[in-house]
Amino acid sequence: MGENPEIISKGYLSLSFAYIRSEKDILKLVNTIIVNTKGDG
Repeated sequence: MGENPEIISKGYLSLSFAYIRSEKDILKLVNTIIVNTKGDG
């Protein structure tokens, strides 16, 4: 509705950091970010 996607994304990203407990968690987070930000081409 009038939300700014950039602000929402930053909120989700910072919330995600609260769940990092190990190197495995970091790899999952990075992989999720890569998969969800792939551009066309």
